[in-house]
Amino acid sequence: ESYYLAKTYAMLMGVRPLADISALTQISNILLLPLMWLYRLVTGGLDGVYLASRVAAVLLQTCAALAVWRWLRQITGEWAALAGGLLCQLFIPLNLTALSYNSMGLFFILLFFACAEPLARRAGFWRAFGAGVCFALAAAAYPPLVVTAPVALVLVWRTERSCRLLALGGLCAGGAVPAAVVLGWLTARLGPAGLL
Repeated sequence: ESYYLAKTYAMLMGVRPLADISALTQISNILLLPLMWLYRLVTGGLDGVYLASRVAAVLLQTCAALAVWRWLRQITGEWAALAGGLLCQLFIPLNLTALSYNSMGLFFILLFFACAEPLARRAGFWRAFGAGVCFALAAAAYPPLVVTAPVALVLVWRTERSCRLLALGGLCAGGAVPAAVVLGWLTARLGPAGLL
């Protein structure tokens, strides 16, 4: 579990991603940088960061479980929704309670579906924006999840015809925000030529 924090710490200390480390999974570590930076700012060091990472993982997992429970309550019975939420809360990828590329990818894609599926019933820009943010974070954490992009388009297509463009705009704008932040940080760290 310390592997995830070690790579994030290395980036915090100046290692250049994609240049000094060539693993694609390090993109998920970029998502952890603000948390580690904030932790170091608040505490003055990194003692206890491992425990803080576990707490953050449990909080993300709980948010995903609550979102899935709330979503399933709208389309199934109360007991089925409760079972779905509990499954999300109890399942831990690879039995690692940490903010890893596996757990972040899974929980962000669950949050995406919990935001995007209800678009067919109640379309709105901000719901679609939230779904786009969650999809971009899931794909950044675990890049193979980008293959679920057609599902996002189908979920938008299911909205009322008059709201499709609004929902598509929200989805794209929401996805663009994390992508722009990550690409901006990488460009600042590596320079434009370093991205190529």
